[in-house]
Amino acid sequence: MANWSRWPCRRKRPDSLDAYDLLLRALPHAYVAMPVEARAAMPLLERALALEPDYGLAHAFLAWCHEILFAREGFGSEDRNAALRHARAAIEYGRDDANALALGAFIIAMVEHDRVTAAEMFEAALALSPSCSLALLLG
Repeated sequence: MANWSRWPCRRKRPDSLDAYDLLLRALPHAYVAMPVEARAAMPLLERALALEPDYGLAHAFLAWCHEILFAREGFGSEDRNAALRHARAAIEYGRDDANALALGAFIIAMVEHDRVTAAEMFEAALALSPSCSLALLLG
């Protein structure tokens, strides 16, 4: 029998299942990585964060949506600042979530060009979950 307690990935489910539902509804839009779809995902993620402000993965995907708008719609400072704010929140609140760390690291690398911090967060994500597809793909 496997000893699951030895695995370092202990991602806590959000307290609010409504917040989780909103995140799941936003994912198909976010994964398209186009501005129109990012704008469709953002209100869902913002509602999830209104229900659970420390939801690291919701911060991570909201950061990604802002990065999509920043990179594909003129490098606006408002989207840049929001992307970095949510990426840092994803890292702060998502310490136990490899996907949140990977997306936060990606945003920091692409928007702020802080490769050192990004590399550390990608390593942390892979330490939590060596098969984290987002960390492997984006890192």
